[in-house]
Amino acid sequence: MGKMKYLLLVFLFLFLGCSNKPEKKECTINYYYLDNLLDLDPKTYVEGQGCVLPTYTIDGYEFIGWYKNADFSSWKLTNISIFERGEINLYCKM
Repeated sequence: MGKMKYLLLVFLFLFLGCSNKPEKKECTINYYYLDNLLDLDPKTYVEGQGCVLPTYTIDGYEFIGWYKNADFSSWKLTNISIFERGEINLYCKM
Protein backbone atom coordinates (compact mmCIF):
# COMPACT_ATOMS: atom_id res chain seq x y z
CA MET A 1 0.00 0.00 0.00
CA GLY A 2 2.87 2.40 0.83
CA LYS A 3 4.47 1.77 -2.53
CA MET A 4 1.26 2.76 -4.36
CA LYS A 5 1.07 6.05 -2.44
CA TYR A 6 4.70 6.77 -3.28
CA LEU A 7 4.15 6.08 -6.99
CA LEU A 8 1.02 8.24 -6.99
CA LEU A 9 2.90 11.15 -5.39
CA VAL A 10 5.74 10.85 -7.91
CA PHE A 11 3.23 10.77 -10.77
CA LEU A 12 1.39 13.85 -9.47
CA PHE A 13 4.61 15.78 -9.00
CA LEU A 14 6.02 14.94 -12.42
CA PHE A 15 2.90 15.49 -14.48
CA LEU A 16 0.89 18.07 -12.57
CA GLY A 17 3.16 20.04 -10.28
CA CYS A 18 6.22 20.54 -12.43
CA SER A 19 6.05 23.33 -15.00
CA ASN A 20 9.01 24.89 -16.81
CA LYS A 21 7.00 27.76 -18.26
CA PRO A 22 6.72 30.77 -15.93
CA GLU A 23 3.40 32.55 -16.01
CA LYS A 24 3.63 35.77 -18.00
CA LYS A 25 1.49 38.60 -16.74
CA GLU A 26 0.37 41.87 -18.21
CA CYS A 27 1.81 44.90 -16.41
CA THR A 28 0.89 48.59 -16.43
CA ILE A 29 3.07 51.35 -17.90
CA ASN A 30 2.56 54.83 -16.39
CA TYR A 31 3.90 57.78 -18.41
CA TYR A 32 4.52 61.13 -16.69
CA TYR A 33 5.45 64.60 -17.90
CA LEU A 34 6.18 66.90 -14.97
CA ASP A 35 3.48 65.83 -12.48
CA ASN A 36 0.91 64.88 -15.12
CA LEU A 37 -0.07 61.29 -15.92
CA LEU A 38 -0.18 60.98 -19.72
CA ASP A 39 -2.63 58.92 -21.78
CA LEU A 40 -0.24 57.10 -24.15
CA ASP A 41 -0.10 53.66 -25.73
CA PRO A 42 0.99 51.06 -25.03
CA LYS A 43 -0.57 51.18 -21.58
CA THR A 44 0.62 47.67 -20.75
CA TYR A 45 3.31 45.16 -21.63
CA VAL A 46 3.60 41.41 -21.14
CA GLU A 47 6.46 40.21 -18.97
CA GLY A 48 9.04 38.40 -21.07
CA GLN A 49 7.97 40.12 -24.30
CA GLY A 50 8.89 43.78 -23.77
CA CYS A 51 7.68 46.57 -26.06
CA VAL A 52 8.72 49.73 -27.89
CA LEU A 53 7.99 53.01 -26.09
CA PRO A 54 6.16 55.90 -27.78
CA THR A 55 7.47 59.41 -28.29
CA TYR A 56 5.67 62.35 -26.74
CA THR A 57 5.20 65.65 -28.55
CA ILE A 58 4.51 69.17 -27.36
CA ASP A 59 4.69 72.05 -29.86
CA GLY A 60 7.93 73.94 -29.44
CA TYR A 61 9.70 71.24 -27.39
CA GLU A 62 12.08 68.46 -28.37
CA PHE A 63 11.42 64.98 -26.94
CA ILE A 64 14.63 63.70 -25.30
CA GLY A 65 13.39 60.36 -23.98
CA TRP A 66 11.87 58.23 -21.21
CA TYR A 67 13.56 57.65 -17.86
CA LYS A 68 12.74 55.46 -14.86
CA ASN A 69 13.58 58.24 -12.41
CA ALA A 70 11.82 61.60 -12.22
CA ASP A 71 15.22 63.31 -11.89
CA PHE A 72 16.38 61.63 -15.16
CA SER A 73 19.35 60.00 -13.40
CA SER A 74 18.68 56.58 -14.97
CA TRP A 75 19.48 55.47 -18.51
CA LYS A 76 17.33 56.81 -21.34
CA LEU A 77 14.88 54.12 -22.49
CA THR A 78 13.48 53.48 -25.95
CA ASN A 79 11.87 50.15 -25.13
CA ILE A 80 10.91 47.88 -22.26
CA SER A 81 13.27 44.94 -21.95
CA ILE A 82 12.16 41.32 -22.03
CA PHE A 83 13.72 41.08 -18.55
CA GLU A 84 11.52 43.82 -17.02
CA ARG A 85 8.97 42.78 -14.40
CA GLY A 86 6.01 44.54 -12.81
CA GLU A 87 4.43 47.98 -13.12
CA ILE A 88 6.68 50.67 -14.60
CA ASN A 89 6.66 54.45 -14.11
CA LEU A 90 8.37 56.40 -16.89
CA TYR A 91 9.21 60.11 -16.91
CA CYS A 92 9.40 62.22 -20.05
CA LYS A 93 12.34 64.57 -20.55
CA MET A 94 11.77 67.45 -22.96
